[in-house]
Amino acid sequence: MTAHAIRRWFSPEVLRSSVWRLGLHATSLLLPLLLWLVVSHAQVVDPAFLPSPAQVIESLWSMARSGILMADAAASIRRVMLGFLLAVVVGVPLGILMGSFATIRALLEPLSGFLRYIPAAAFTPLLIIYLGIDE
Repeated sequence: MTAHAIRRWFSPEVLRSSVWRLGLHATSLLLPLLLWLVVSHAQVVDPAFLPSPAQVIESLWSMARSGILMADAAASIRRVMLGFLLAVVVGVPLGILMGSFATIRALLEPLSGFLRYIPAAAFTPLLIIYLGIDE
């Protein structure tokens, strides 16, 4: 394969073809699924940690029929919405105050600058320690 042929495969003109783009989209979804299927059936990873796609679908269907799935989804959506509401109630007024008053910005900017670079997932164990595992 020549360098010209390789460059042609990665050119913007190729992506303008809807068939080619659809094929790339399908590949991006099917390739990980195929890899998951192969790895789970070869039992490279313990099935307790990586069940097969069929086991996952079977479990999903079982949870949907029993009503557990909807109850758990509703609880998760409720937590997300409450968290968003809390962020809006606290964040919007603080942002307006920091944008409007230089003294408040000077007071809170070091703290917000420090917290900005801490990944959100790092706060989860701390919140569990401080607040407990109940809601």
